[in-house]
Order: sequence, then structure tokens, then C-alpha cells
Amino acid sequence: MSDLVQPARSQFKPLLRAAAGCWQSARGFAEHRALAGYMAGRALGRAGLGFGGRGARAIRLGGLELSLRPGGGELCLYQEIFRDRVYERHPAFALRPGWRVIDCGANIGMFSLRAARAGCAQVFALEPDPETFARLALNLERNCANAVIALRSAAGRVAGRAAFARSEVSTLGHLVAAERAAGPSAASASSELIVDVTTLAALFDRYAIRTAHLLKLDVEGAEAEALEGAGPVLERIERIVMEYHGAERLAGCERLLRQHGFARVALAPPAYAYFAREWVC
Repeated sequence: MSDLVQPARSQFKPLLRAAAGCWQSARGFAEHRALAGYMAGRALGRAGLGFGGRGARAIRLGGLELSLRPGGGELCLYQEIFRDRVYERHPAFALRPGWRVIDCGANIGMFSLRAARAGCAQVFALEPDPETFARLALNLERNCANAVIALRSAAGRVAGRAAFARSEVSTLGHLVAAERAAGPSAASASSELIVDVTTLAALFDRYAIRTAHLLKLDVEGAEAEALEGAGPVLERIERIVMEYHGAERLAGCERLLRQHGFARVALAPPAYAYFAREWVC
């Protein structure tokens, strides 16, 4: 096992860093102008001048047509996925043409778009929040990401329906059971709704998936539940990369994955863990 050494992410100015990175990614005058308008709207909204809010804006960035909501931290998503490559820091996890990818916690589709742009043959994007899913679907459509199959569902231990806590200040959210397991201190200002839940085993059966080259998990504390729901098909997955939420939860996921032949091959700051089968690396 090796730990990746990466520059520490700014603790105090992540939005400024994301804005600077996205400005470098913008191509030509039109994209820079659109990005400047987006950032100005966000600043005016934070100043209480009635702009921004929850309404999304269409901008073009790095050749992508994106629907972004000012104030939701979505420039940070672009920075993390397209520039920092937080899910691809280990060389064995760099997205490749022909791969089949499962994107759990797809949010507005940034990682799915990254996978489609990398030439992945098939991508399954799971996002339970109906508002976020609508923009996920829009982002995929606008960018002709035909390799991506979008599913309005969470990944859990069992299929059915469950309460989902939606953040009031971003597009992040999580199944309520995972939030309660973390205790009151883990909760933030949120509203609850009822969402569909599937298991990864059911997903594999529904789409006759024989092998997944990469499973990406960003499910805000429900990593163990998603992996338990994948139990019958974990042997068909080659690599798993997750954003984890606490050392205890990471240890629980690692115990489960070791039972199915995975080894932890890397950690990357601030909280990304990479697991793979021995022959992969």
C-alpha cells in the first residue's frame, strides 16, 4: 500500500482557488465572459442584492455546456474532477476508453461527463435528488453524453424508498440513515424528501453488467451501505474509489472490501481512498 502525496487543499479559500482554476480552463472570450458573469452573479447574491439564489445559469466551460447554480460550490466540483482529478490520482484509476463506470452520487454529472469525455464506453450515473437529477440530465443532454445512463436513485443496502436530507446551501445530500449514524454533529441545515433506492447488485442484474472497471462513490457517509448492497457483484468490480467520511467509516469499508478480494492501494487528501484487486495495480 502507498499513500499519495498531494499539495494540501486551501482550507480558507477553496472557492477562490476553484474560480482561478476554472478561469484557466475557460476557452476564448465567450467562455471567459460567461464565467465572469456567473461569478459576478454569485458575488451579488452573497451581498444580498437579489441575484443568484437557487436559480441555475447556463455557462460554457472547458468546452462543456453546464447548468450551474451560483452559491452551490459547483465550480469546486469542476475544479476537483477536471483539474485536480481527485478520483484519478492513482495511475491505475485514470479513466480510459472502453471502460464501464458506475458513478454513485453523480450530483450534477461532472464525473460522468469526465468519464464520457475520456471515452468510457458506458457510464451509469446514480443521483437521487430530483432537483439535482434534473440538472444532471440537462448537462448530459447538452453535451451529447450518450454513453451515460442516468438513474434517479440512491445506492443503498436494500432497494426501496428512503428519506433523503438535502442541503439548503449546496447540491450535496445523503440518505438520512447515514446522517443519523454519524450523530447530530454531522447534520447541517437541510430539508428531507423521499427518494428511490436501488442496490448495486440490482443495477448489475438490470443492465446485465458483467464487469465494471471502476466504481466511484461519493454518497456523503453511506459508503458502507452502498457496498453492502453490492455484495453479490463485488467480484465483478475491478476498482473502487471513494470520498470517505471519517476514519471509522473508512475502516469499516476496508474490512468489507478485503473480504471480497480488494486491497487499499492509496489514500489521497483530503479524504479519498482507492481500492483495487491485486492484479489491477
